[in-house]
Amino acid sequence: MRNILVIDDEYPIREWLSRTIRSHFSDCHVESAINGLDALRKLDDIDYHLVISDIRMQQLDGIGLLEQMQNHYPRVGIIVLSSYDDYEYVRSAFKFHATDYLLKAEINEERLIHAINHFFTSYYQNSNSDTLSQFIAEAVIQNNIEDKAFRESTLSENMPEHDYFCFLTKAESYDSSEIKQYVPVDDSLLLRFYVPVTNGISMGCAEFHCQPSRLLQMQSQFAFCSELQKCNRLALVVSSPVTAGLEKLLYLLKQLYIHRNINFYGKSVYILGYHPQNMDADVEDLYTVLLQATTSSEMINILHEVDKFCTVLEQYTYPNIDFLKSAMVNVCEHVSRFICAKEHGGTHIATLTSNIQGSNHIGQLKDIVKQYISEEQSSMPLIEARGSERIQKVLKYLEQNYMKPLSLSSVAEHVQVNPEYLSRLFKRNMNVNFNAYLCDLRLHKALELIQGSNKRIQDIAYAVGFQSFAYFSKCFKVQYGVSPLEWRSSKKDTP
Repeated sequence: MRNILVIDDEYPIREWLSRTIRSHFSDCHVESAINGLDALRKLDDIDYHLVISDIRMQQLDGIGLLEQMQNHYPRVGIIVLSSYDDYEYVRSAFKFHATDYLLKAEINEERLIHAINHFFTSYYQNSNSDTLSQFIAEAVIQNNIEDKAFRESTLSENMPEHDYFCFLTKAESYDSSEIKQYVPVDDSLLLRFYVPVTNGISMGCAEFHCQPSRLLQMQSQFAFCSELQKCNRLALVVSSPVTAGLEKLLYLLKQLYIHRNINFYGKSVYILGYHPQNMDADVEDLYTVLLQATTSSEMINILHEVDKFCTVLEQYTYPNIDFLKSAMVNVCEHVSRFICAKEHGGTHIATLTSNIQGSNHIGQLKDIVKQYISEEQSSMPLIEARGSERIQKVLKYLEQNYMKPLSLSSVAEHVQVNPEYLSRLFKRNMNVNFNAYLCDLRLHKALELIQGSNKRIQDIAYAVGFQSFAYFSKCFKVQYGVSPLEWRSSKKDTP
């Protein structure tokens, strides 16, 4: 026998509720109370499963009754009735673990019966909710459970039999996740499960009682998600497409969990769509272009590529927010190292990384990155001046060491800058690339030795730093139009 207590200070409403419940639930014992105090006396005498209570009454109203019940009868379910469609009333009711909130202006026999059925379905599910939470967490987050095992588990009674959709909710804060969420009553839907899985995130599955058209299903689904968002303190409600077949259930739950952070793009209610198959490849290509820009472009171009990259990810609602933030950290590091030749210390990078990782919206992330790049740009005149000083050091070093095995990397290490940065800096200041300049310097030194000594030309080539005589001869002829031997001969013939 299931015991239900109806509480309302208006006799006609109280009697209609009691009579309607008795006519539809022959296995229920139904009693009534005229206010909260009267209800508490009855709760002391009988173990009730469910209380249906008005929220505005004299002598201990519904909110006061809920608070007392939370303290003394926490296992009793509560459905709240109200004449007021007020968010604060809803929040107050669910702060004390009400299971439903029905407006008197909208309630009818069908909605009342559905709300009671909804409660008792949830009541029996709650007996294994902890097990279900752990099971879903292991399957979705830890990937420890295969699809077949998921469908054939002891929790199979929670599986949908008809068309359904899965949904994920994310609390605004972990504190608010401790308050039981209000799940809106929908005559067309049966809530198969709705359980917390981790850190303010809950996941559920809603099944359609009948099989309306797909358009009506989508409308009902969006209305359900919007009402869920409206009546709870949620940062995000994300739902899967409407589908059928248990073989898709675990996949849908996993997809929902992957998208648990897309409120980063300003989403609050979102129905998962079908992303392009090449989305990951497109993102990877864009990221490659962005990194290339940070090693070879002007600051204005880098800012443009940052905007382009973030805009595309926002359009895709790209779910991997961790990747996006890590990409922006890399972009900022590349700007410092390759454009500005600055090797920041660990504290600076740690602060930048913390600011980027702590951003909670795509706009905030872009502001952090753009501000950082702009600050780096403002330091460019000083950097350019230092760059000229570095080039003078490089030229002096080459003049003194051209005969040794040299490379761009070894020279960059000597002047303590990044090789890629030195390459650009050298080209910008000397109008020739590093290797061409070094080759010209060695050829000029070789020219002096060929003309001023009788050394073998092959020995001269090695003496000025060339590692291959054949390569020396080739470069010499390209530069002067004749071979080294021909050049020496022509100088001897000159009076």
